[in-house]
Parts: sequence; C-alpha cells; structure tokens
Amino acid sequence: MLSSSSRCPGRRKMPALATAIAAAWLLMGVASADAASLIQYSSDHGVTWNTFAGSVTTSTGVTLVDLGLSSNVPGSSGPLGAFTSSSTTQASTGSSLPAGPNAGDVWLAFSVDSFTTPVTPPSLNESTSIAGNTLGGATGTVLIKSFVNKTLGAPGGATDGGLTGNPVGPTSVTFSDLGSVSFASPTATALISTLTAPYVITQLIELHLAANSTVNLTGAASIASPEPATISLLGFGLAGMAGYGWRRGRKQAIA
Repeated sequence: MLSSSSRCPGRRKMPALATAIAAAWLLMGVASADAASLIQYSSDHGVTWNTFAGSVTTSTGVTLVDLGLSSNVPGSSGPLGAFTSSSTTQASTGSSLPAGPNAGDVWLAFSVDSFTTPVTPPSLNESTSIAGNTLGGATGTVLIKSFVNKTLGAPGGATDGGLTGNPVGPTSVTFSDLGSVSFASPTATALISTLTAPYVITQLIELHLAANSTVNLTGAASIASPEPATISLLGFGLAGMAGYGWRRGRKQAIA
C-alpha cells in the first residue's frame, strides 16, 4: 500500500507552484518610482511632436482626452519574465473637419523608460495590439507599432515618427458603426535576439477618424521570456531521455 505522502506526489508541490506564478504576475503590476513616461501627439504624421497635458484639440480636428500610460517597470524576471505597457486614449471629432490632407488624423507616442528585465539571452517574444470601442458611433482606422530602444525623448521624422529599435507591427483595425461596439486588431509579434538593460518601450498609434466619431482605445506592448509551457516540455523531454538512458543501461547490465 502506498503511504499518504507517496500517493499524490504532485499535490504537495502545487501550492508552491501556484504561489510562484501568482508572485510573478503581481510583480508585473508594480511600477518604479524612478521610471519616467512621456505621452506625445503629432498632427503632421510624426514630423513634429507636442507633449500631451490634460486635453487638446489638434489642428486636424481631433480632440484628445484621458490619455494614460501604465506599466510594470522595471519588468519581471524568471520563467514568467515580462514587461508590459498599456496606453489608453479617448479621441473624438466634431460634425465637420478642417480642410487639409491630414484632417481627422493624429499620431500618438506613449513611452516608458527604466525597464531592466527581461533581457537576452535567450531570445524574447515581443508583441503589440490595439483594441477599443465606439461611443455612439465612429468611423475610422487605428494602427499600432511598438519599439524598444535606449532613449526616452521626442521622436521626429516622417518614417514611423522617427522611432527605431526592435519594431513590432504594424497591426490595425477599421471600425464603422452607428452605435457602441468593440473592436480589436490582430496581435503582431516579433523576436528580439539582443536586448540589454535599461531600455524604453514606445507605442506608436496612428489614428484616422471621420467626422462625428468618438472612440476609446487601449494599446498594449509586451516582451516575454519563453513560455512556461515551452520550458516544461523541454524538461519533460530531458527527463524522458534520461529515463531511456537509465533503462537501456539497466538492460545491458542484466544481459
């Protein structure tokens, strides 16, 4: 008969594993007092930028309010190591738009610095996406790209607003509805082979709205270590190889 301690050897280990996972995810919500963030907008497709403060109506007819940025600076390490950055935006247009080629357009840059983990090696998985909902009707398109670089500062330039460094995306979604509906882009992914600390994550959001539109947007960017499932499968594979070698050696000894 099995003893009580050997009947379910995994049962006693589960609380420790669950505690470790919970602790890792809790770390992802902790922000550092030393981190700096920067929220900027551009009315000319990224050539020039202005720092956002409070609320603003751009020269292209887009009113921006409630822009926010949160993250888990300095990131978390270990098998579940990751950094996350999340941005929020409410944007609206009036019954008519000003004349001009960029009418209804605005670009947004959300940056956070002082991330220190995870770093390579091993290679890291980078991802970005954007979602939102219309408020009483909206028509438009929103696109997101994310970048990981070394400098927190004003971007500037016609290509990607001058942003460079480990780009992921773009991924985009088009919305058109007279009521209130939710929408979401596909998730764009990329592999980072080289990354050292500290670093900056920037979300670049390009928004185009028709007249009489109001939307809430939530952008997300993250970098993660290899998934625990991948690590577990590797462990099982190594354990299987070890078991096979032991059985083979035992058979040879018996023979």
